[in-house]
Amino acid sequence: MSERNQPASMSGGMPQRSTSKSMFLVLGGTAAVAFVAGFMLQFVRPAAGQAQEKSAAAPGKATVTGTKNEAARYLARITNGKQIVMVSYDEVAHECMLRHGNEVLDNIINRKIIETACENQNIQISEAEVDQEIVKIAKKFNMSVSEWYNMLQAERSVTKAQYRRDIIWPMLSLRKLAGEDIKISKNELQQAFLKNYGPRVKARIIVSENQRRAAEAWEMATQDPQNIPANFQAAVNKYSQDAGSRALGGAIPPIPQFSGNPLSEPLEKAAFKLQPGQVSSVIQSGQQFVIILSEGRTEQVVQSIEEVQDELIAALKEEKTQHAVAETFDRIREVARIDNFLKNETTGGPKKPVATGTGTGQPAPRQPGAQQAAPGAAKPAAKAAVTSRPGAAAQR
Repeated sequence: MSERNQPASMSGGMPQRSTSKSMFLVLGGTAAVAFVAGFMLQFVRPAAGQAQEKSAAAPGKATVTGTKNEAARYLARITNGKQIVMVSYDEVAHECMLRHGNEVLDNIINRKIIETACENQNIQISEAEVDQEIVKIAKKFNMSVSEWYNMLQAERSVTKAQYRRDIIWPMLSLRKLAGEDIKISKNELQQAFLKNYGPRVKARIIVSENQRRAAEAWEMATQDPQNIPANFQAAVNKYSQDAGSRALGGAIPPIPQFSGNPLSEPLEKAAFKLQPGQVSSVIQSGQQFVIILSEGRTEQVVQSIEEVQDELIAALKEEKTQHAVAETFDRIREVARIDNFLKNETTGGPKKPVATGTGTGQPAPRQPGAQQAAPGAAKPAAKAAVTSRPGAAAQR
């Protein structure tokens, strides 16, 4: 290798956990969701009791009369000769709800869940803490804070206010909720060194989704020990179902150790047991069956862990923090009861025992004097919904 391997986790980013999909909407947002959240907040229906003035236009004139409140209720006016058509706030808000209502509501719910958890533990995030985190992130990319904000706006359509409220504030809050006492063991440090800077196995593979065909491929690849490279290539062309590696004769990027991917673990262990020119047995990885041909190992450029120890520790702390943040969000979301009236579903909250019933497929009879909630009504939650905005100082 002419260049040292770079730690995969150095780029930061949010936790990669399939169980935290909702979490990503809060932390990474998408730019679209963050934008819509801000956009929707502008279209609040007029409060009850406001004057509902009628608009009128003189024949032949494209004008709207009435109070300022009335004018503010409209977003557009279309004039076609003497005919005037107005586009109201309500019409636009309804259309936004149809298109983006679920995403925006999920974003707000997630933010409120984090907010209430912080209030329960007396955790606060100051505006100075938000500033400090943004400075640190911008510095990672060799940008000033203003350049970072401009990049977010230009490439992600995320405004400064949205970034502070919907991304940085939740991230800092969850870090405090998770606890910041992150420790790195010597074993973790050594594995990270081998993963990012250790030698890797140069390899070719055959991938099949059928165990029988994989066995046939192995027989073809190993039938002549004196001509394994050519036979392996022929087996790749005939049997491999991975189009990307098959087009390259089975070649794949060098295999590291301790990648952290459970599906890769059996492949990594098998690859590092092979001598150059050896073929592995058929290895099951998830739903696939893989055969590896070793072509030797890459050169280890960084020989001493001390050379990269500081950056490895920083990367490991960031990675463990991300996992802790994701797990914390899963935990606080699970214990919070969410009655989502838009989706007509309820999730989370304390687990209740299932009624035994009568054995006839009918629900158990209601006890005398028991009150029955009206259909669709929300049951009492453990804590009333909080109406204050999260990180108020950070939102100004």
